[in-house]
Amino acid sequence: EVVGCADPQGCSRACGSALGCSNVAYPRLVLSLLPPGLRGLMLAVVLAALMSSLASIFASSAALFTLDVYRRLRPRAGQRHLLMAGRWARGHLGGYLGAPGGTWGYLGTHLGTPGGT
Repeated sequence: EVVGCADPQGCSRACGSALGCSNVAYPRLVLSLLPPGLRGLMLAVVLAALMSSLASIFASSAALFTLDVYRRLRPRAGQRHLLMAGRWARGHLGGYLGAPGGTWGYLGTHLGTPGGT
């Protein structure tokens, strides 16, 4: 009854969101059915998937910056120079998302938590 609610008022009472409680379904399932050791394993799996997603976001953003923006600013830059510019872009993007509110605001926006902006 907490995860599947039929009306907006019931959802608001159960999980605090009138749109539905689907964002709490998986955590409630894991916490209620799995023993503590498997809970930790599931947490590790979810965090590994999150890290993989963030790494791919960083890599693709650095490639887009390097090939679409930096190459136009420095058309005669060599491959090594472009590689260093891509690493610089990835580092700055990671620094921005690691700043307070950066990563957690991003995750909150996509996961539907109250910390999202």
